[in-house]
Amino acid sequence: MSVTLVQFADRYIGERVLSPTYTAVMRRRAELLQEFTGKEAIGEVLTVDNVNAFLVALGDYRKPSTVKGYRGDFVSLWQAAADLDLLPYPVLRRIRRVKLAEQVITCYTIDEARALLEQATKLTGGYPNGVGRRVYWDAAIRLAWDTGLRR
Repeated sequence: MSVTLVQFADRYIGERVLSPTYTAVMRRRAELLQEFTGKEAIGEVLTVDNVNAFLVALGDYRKPSTVKGYRGDFVSLWQAAADLDLLPYPVLRRIRRVKLAEQVITCYTIDEARALLEQATKLTGGYPNGVGRRVYWDAAIRLAWDTGLRR
């Protein structure tokens, strides 16, 4: 008897430390792909054509970021199965990529950053480690500005 995708997903999950939520998501995604293909054996389910067709179908009603997550989970399962010689390694360039819209990051203007720095100079007191609030916040604001760090 050949191992099914869902059985393998359960094995994969059992060998890793995953959150209960992610465990449920991974198993459900394996179930959905298996149901979509109408097949059970892992080698018949995890094919480029099946995974691509499923990702296309998902794209009709799921956000691109969600579809990308499905792709990542399928690739992880496929590579783990290939590590055990259950099937050949996937050719990743043939598995449909999901393009995400560029994320627009809201940030401070230079005038707003200057206003924050000005307010930082007015701080008094210090932290238990001996660093003054004025010094800490001046450095934190400048570091965030220069590196693009988002807090």
